[in-house]
Amino acid sequence: MRRLIEFFDRAYLINLPDRVDRRKGAEQEFVRLGMGDLLHSHIEISPGVRFEEPGEFYSVGARGSFNAHRNVLKRAQKLNLENVLVFEDDILLKSAPAGFIEKLLQEIPETNWDVIYFGYIKPIPENVNGTLFRTTPAPIHDTIGGHFYSVNKSFISTMIDYMNDCESRPRGHADGGPTSRDGAYNHIRYVNPNARIFLTAQSLGGQRSSRSDITDSFFLDRIKWLRSTVNAARRLKTMLAR
Repeated sequence: MRRLIEFFDRAYLINLPDRVDRRKGAEQEFVRLGMGDLLHSHIEISPGVRFEEPGEFYSVGARGSFNAHRNVLKRAQKLNLENVLVFEDDILLKSAPAGFIEKLLQEIPETNWDVIYFGYIKPIPENVNGTLFRTTPAPIHDTIGGHFYSVNKSFISTMIDYMNDCESRPRGHADGGPTSRDGAYNHIRYVNPNARIFLTAQSLGGQRSSRSDITDSFFLDRIKWLRSTVNAARRLKTMLAR
């Protein structure tokens, strides 16, 4: 996993400054796999912004997530990076099968790619030859999860421009309007079928169970005396997912 992260010019961990719990949880994931030093050398915190109003987005959280991911691309563009790796602060890193990372690092340079998902919830690739699977502009290949992915230099400006256009259009527009990060990265495949978006044959990262900043709060999170019990249950769920 270390070699995979170091393959990319820069890695960013998106985190709302007031969610110290999620930042510490993410940092512990890297420490757990012996990569704590990368937090000081290769992985940089990219602060999110908590909006007070949703604007044209369907929720305040969706607006914040959309902007946080676009801001990472803007930083990569400003620094003229060859590529950028993005983590969300609920990342749960998984151990790869023996030899998988080595094969992946051989295949990536030989592939013309725009976006690669290393961690995702769906879809589930089937009958994959090699370590990478190219998605098609079809609902069956819509992805869920922006917690561990990369964007290549040639696509950074394309994605920024598309997200800007989405934000300027009304919600529900045929070419894409204000939406979530997942919505923007999925919909661009339909308006730009030549987008080269890949998934690794096996997901290398899941999401830790934690209170969401995008969806409405789970009602038990609003009951103060139950929060410690809910958080303990989430920690157990995360341990079982590894």
